[in-house]
Amino acid sequence: FAPCRLYYAEQEKMREQHLAVRLAIIEEARVLAAKIQQAPADWKKLDGDLNKLNHKWQKTGEVDRSKYKELQNSYQQALKPLKIAIKDFHQSNVEKKKSLIAQAEKELNNPDIFSAIQNVKELQSQWRHVGYAGPKEENRLWQSFRKINDELFKRREEVKEEEQYQQQEHKTAFEQSLSDIKNSLQDRESLIELNQAIEEA
Repeated sequence: FAPCRLYYAEQEKMREQHLAVRLAIIEEARVLAAKIQQAPADWKKLDGDLNKLNHKWQKTGEVDRSKYKELQNSYQQALKPLKIAIKDFHQSNVEKKKSLIAQAEKELNNPDIFSAIQNVKELQSQWRHVGYAGPKEENRLWQSFRKINDELFKRREEVKEEEQYQQQEHKTAFEQSLSDIKNSLQDRESLIELNQAIEEA
């Protein structure tokens, strides 16, 4: 029985150590949740710190079963204000980014493509200043916004190509007119010289 007693005593000691670690994590969660009251809150860092804390919680070893449920509840309660605040922050950013997408979509109907491009560049600048919209929405919103941008830039390239084609057409027509005038002048000079030669003869 001595080896068993030693083993169980060791296990109990480890569970006590894990209990102390979990209590410290709960305190860290409370401190982290208090940071949302600071203005301005660094939401990206808070989100990262929350993920690290959750990872630490999951990696911490077992505690006495009778205490675990209470610990888990305390941990969740400590994180609740932080999770709600981060969720609200993400949702606010989702709404802001949807608004920017709607404004960009209006530019698709702008007949002045260069004005539309300028407007969409301003929207891109605003986009960069809006915070993260959360893991579920961020990429989807960015893809929608980027698709509109790509379409406008493609239209601008088509307009530029058309303008270059028109310029080349005008240049070719101008050069042909210039050549015709030169030929006409040369023919006229030749005719004048011929007339002078006839008169002298």
